[in-house]
This record gives sequence, C-alpha cells and structure tokens, in this order.
Amino acid sequence: MNAPLDFELQRLEHDHPYLRERGFTDETNKTFGLGYCHRGLMKGRIAIPLHDKERTLIGYAGRIVDEGAIGKDTPRYLFPGGRERNGARHEFRKSAFLYNGFRVGNPSQLVVVESFTAVWWLTQAGIKNVVALMGASCSETQADLLRDLVPEGGSIWLLPDGDKVGERMAEEALMMLAPYRFVRLVKLYEGQQPTDVGKEDLLVRLPAA
Repeated sequence: MNAPLDFELQRLEHDHPYLRERGFTDETNKTFGLGYCHRGLMKGRIAIPLHDKERTLIGYAGRIVDEGAIGKDTPRYLFPGGRERNGARHEFRKSAFLYNGFRVGNPSQLVVVESFTAVWWLTQAGIKNVVALMGASCSETQADLLRDLVPEGGSIWLLPDGDKVGERMAEEALMMLAPYRFVRLVKLYEGQQPTDVGKEDLLVRLPAA
C-alpha cells in the first residue's frame, strides 16, 4: 500500500493557464511540482505529485482542467490506481495518507483542509504548516497521522469547506482528535472554500509559519 513509484512524469506544463487563472504563482507551482499533463492516464489534468513522509514519490493525483468534462466517468480528481510490479500488487489508499505531510515536520500548530488547492492557496499566503485529507472524510488512520505530526501541547486547526459535507468532516475529525490534541474549528461562510478567502483574512484567522 502506498508503495514508491518507479517512474516520474515528464514534460509537464508548469505554467499552464489553468493554474494562473486560479491565482497560483509560478513559485507555488514549482514548490508542489504541479503541471499540466499532455499524455497518458493524466492527459488533460494537472498532475499532482504525492510524496510519503520520507519524501518518496508514491504516485500522482490529477485535477481535470475542463470543468465541462466532469461526469460519472470523468471525476474531478483522479487518484493512483493499482499496479503490478514483480509479482506484487501495489495499491494507493488516500485514507492512509496526508497530502503535504512530509513538508510540515512536527509543528506546534497544524492546519487541516480538505483539498489540494487549499494547501497550495494557504501556503502561498504564508501559512506553511498545512495538510489535506484529499476529501471530505477523516479516517482513523489519518487522525493517527495528525496526532503523530503535532506534539502534545500543540494544536490542530480544522478548516473545512463551508458546506454540509465540510461540517461532517469537521465533526469526524473533532471526535477523533479532541481527546488527544487541542483542536480549533475555523468556519467559512456557506458555499465558501479556503481558496475564496484572501491572504489578509487567512493570516488573521489562521496560524502562519
């Protein structure tokens, strides 16, 4: 599960208009290794490298660029599938992984969001200690990983999307984390996402690096 990847995507377009239109700078794209993919399973998507806590590449997620193409057979996000290598079956489980976890070390204050884009946006705003669950659910394994990252006496800040699904994620995470770490919930307006919040407001409401 979540085994090292034995290849790396090449010729990604790091300055694709989609990223710039979303407000992400070239520096942010370079930091996270983001780029538009022109071929293979990730064709038509922004490839997002996934690294484990040892900084080893374990796969790529892909965010589709054409919103109109999203449908039953074309999800907004594509995650690594299973693969056979030397007689072994390798699987990716996002429920056993925290996006950006390898960069944060063991911070005294950690921000938890749902999406990849929220991690990029907050980091660009100067909030460096942020990880994503890659969805609106916090698994028990992810809760364990969060507790391992944040030392006793530290705090975990939950920043879910401003919708019912985000509220449910926050409730799940609070139940699993609050007995062990100080947890703060930062609420957004209905329908709002972290990427809708400006830098100044983010720095007022969240702990900067």
